Amino acid sequence: SQAKMYRRKAFHYVLAGHRFNQASQPILSLKCYDLAAPEYLDKGWSFAEDHIMFTLSHESKDSQYQAECATKLVKPSSQQFMDQQAAFIEHYLKLLAKNGTKNPLFVIPLIKANDIRIIYGEKPEVLPAPDDDGRDMKVRAKDDTQIIEWEDLERLAFHSGLGSKKPFKHACPMF
Repeated sequence: SQAKMYRRKAFHYVLAGHRFNQASQPILSLKCYDLAAPEYLDKGWSFAEDHIMFTLSHESKDSQYQAECATKLVKPSSQQFMDQQAAFIEHYLKLLAKNGTKNPLFVIPLIKANDIRIIYGEKPEVLPAPDDDGRDMKVRAKDDTQIIEWEDLERLAFHSGLGSKKPFKHACPMF
């Protein structure tokens, strides 16, 4: 049997859509992008998905479809750089203003500044020492003279969760 190669077909639809757009054929361009969209949506191809959704939301004449595509661009899990995310949000807000949408549902996380704690410092050296019955654990330093503070426990939990390597982040996300 023959291989289906759906992603390859979708990729060629995107290329054809781009060509049709350059040749001033917006209807054919939108049709190609629309045919390619289901293969890329929610499958981990975030940059291709963002390109397709931006093109569909920017070039379509249907205002409802424009808003639907632009909504998929504004997401907390975006891997785009901050300036690109800002451009997507600006495009989304312009579409809402153009369509006269009142009070749209735009979810932005609420950050309570008083609840933020910053854990910093070196990993504390600890040695657990059980009490008589073994139920209550007290964490003591290696020299066994001082009891480790909560702050040291938080720092230890942070370092044990993070491990020896720091996570790589290419950019600070908007959300």
